[in-house]
Amino acid sequence: MDLKGATTLVSVTVMTFMLAGGFFVQRVPIFISWIRYMSLNYHTFKLLLKVQYEHLTPVVNGIKIDSGATKVAALIATVFGYRFLAYLSLQSDEASIRSMRSFIQA
Repeated sequence: MDLKGATTLVSVTVMTFMLAGGFFVQRVPIFISWIRYMSLNYHTFKLLLKVQYEHLTPVVNGIKIDSGATKVAALIATVFGYRFLAYLSLQSDEASIRSMRSFIQA
């Protein structure tokens, strides 16, 4: 993937995660609501609500504040998961580059 394609892909992905994460829009349509669980924004927003408002109220604008352990685990899993996907992507690009070099040299 070239730089322009990668930039476009990342921009669309980050914007989708931001919109589905609940920070900007609370009522996300059902067909994209599952994306929020893959979003770093969703989990960090929930943790922010917990840190700021847990001593005041258990519910903020209809959002229930839980212990936060699941959100921290989800953040750790997504960070390592996305890094692993990037690693696999780079490995596949490296393999294709090697095959192209061997093809050119032959």
